[in-house]
Amino acid sequence: MSGDLSVDVCRFVQRDSDRREIYAIVTDGPAAGAHGPLDLTRISRRPFVTERPGYPFPTGDPALAESLAARAGEFHDLDDFYAHYGYPAEVLAWVASMPRHGDYYDDRGYRSAEVADRLGLDLTALNAAAWREAIDPGRVDPAGDPVFHPDFDVDRNWAVTGGSGPVMIDVTSYRFKAWLSFGDRP
Repeated sequence: MSGDLSVDVCRFVQRDSDRREIYAIVTDGPAAGAHGPLDLTRISRRPFVTERPGYPFPTGDPALAESLAARAGEFHDLDDFYAHYGYPAEVLAWVASMPRHGDYYDDRGYRSAEVADRLGLDLTALNAAAWREAIDPGRVDPAGDPVFHPDFDVDRNWAVTGGSGPVMIDVTSYRFKAWLSFGDRP
């Protein structure tokens, strides 16, 4: 057990032959069953395991869950993303040692320039996506400017920034791995 019940109840799997096919498998509760394939906006455990007023649990598909289980060899757990896609051992160690605690947002995660360098990404494309990800949707300050997420939330954002400071990336986030997979980068 991980200590976080949602991890034990909901996990994500990705199809080996098509990185854009990501499914949620929920093993308990009102959303039990399989869901997907999911688009980038639905890569979140929260809707499957957290009761939210006005938002019913999505209905799981038991037949899809059976189909995925029957084809288990065609999928890998999204937690194994970097190893599955053959990233070198030094990248795996770097991902595993990502800073997770600190007093301010730039004490956690990795700066976008380092992420781009380590993972072979275009920094401009990464920063553009990270800025979109760092904005807390629907929230604005009194001047009408967007409000940024104050911290990483594995189910909501893989990037944080103070607006004028560095852009920090959570390379372990399911949503970040999905962004890498979906290839919707310029």
